[in-house]
Amino acid sequence: MHSHSYYRNFREEEFASDDYFQHWVLTPDDTADVFWKAFLEVYPLQRETVLGARKLVEQLKGSGQQTDALTAEEKTELKSVIFKALNLPEQKNDEKKIGDPFRKWGLTAAVALIMLTGTVMLRKPQEERGYTDMVKITTVSKQIQEILLPDSSVVVLNGNSSIRYHEAFGTSATRDIYLEGNGFFKVKKNSGKPFMVHTPQLSVRVTGTEFNVNTRAATTNIVLAHGSVDVSFAEDAGRTIGSLLPGQSLNYDARNGELQKEDIQPGLYTAAWDDHEWHFDNTPLTTVVKLIEQFYGTEVVLNNHKLNNMKISAVVSVEDYSTLIRVIEKTLDVSVSETNEKVFIN
Repeated sequence: MHSHSYYRNFREEEFASDDYFQHWVLTPDDTADVFWKAFLEVYPLQRETVLGARKLVEQLKGSGQQTDALTAEEKTELKSVIFKALNLPEQKNDEKKIGDPFRKWGLTAAVALIMLTGTVMLRKPQEERGYTDMVKITTVSKQIQEILLPDSSVVVLNGNSSIRYHEAFGTSATRDIYLEGNGFFKVKKNSGKPFMVHTPQLSVRVTGTEFNVNTRAATTNIVLAHGSVDVSFAEDAGRTIGSLLPGQSLNYDARNGELQKEDIQPGLYTAAWDDHEWHFDNTPLTTVVKLIEQFYGTEVVLNNHKLNNMKISAVVSVEDYSTLIRVIEKTLDVSVSETNEKVFIN
């Protein structure tokens, strides 16, 4: 199965021609239903495209009998029907293929139905489809916002970040949060209702703990301060990565599939949220750079390789970004400039 990000730029005909999408429409199960509902939550702008593709698949299904699997020639013909219905040029043979969930429904009838319809109508309104409304909270660059969730858990949402959760968050069987960017979680313990943080690459399952999750671009980083968490791949919840212990960090790079676990200083995170201060004690500048990027949502560029060996000792308010920059300048005798949401250290 693909990740949510694999489908983010799909067009209507590509959804309709995708094996796993067809499976969800024609023979749904809990796993597929969770995957595609989560996809719509992560990529809400794709909702109308998904619904149009779903209607197309349903129309094709209703145009004939569901019997034997299609032959390769029949799949090619059915695919041609989809593209003609949408007035689109056909894909080349080496592009996405229509999978086995399309059965032999009577291709002539399918052509007649689709061409007669002309355009694909959307399905029922959202509330009739069983999707509950989502609450979304977003921060801008360098903004830090503390959010009290319905179950009394706390999320400290950092710059250029967002979370989404169902309005039924407090009453559902699991407490699901969808994160983009960076957030620090203080989860209220409830063994009967696991707390799940979903990112485009990884999912984190806990019952009660404190941890930081950063997901920007193609990488996801998890830092555990207290308790324990189980980590799995977002596209396959059954494909677990393993557990983290307090003081451990897990980094996953989706570009090459590389996983790296290492020991870290959880105090850099816990002091930031408990005392609202950075406590740097001979801390490498490269570590400070990572924290700035994660917490404030801004890219930092080191313009001199010698800066990699510098260390800093200071106590700075987390909420005072400008003071942090001045402390870096004076402590390390460097110059800092900012342009287009980037920080340059020379």
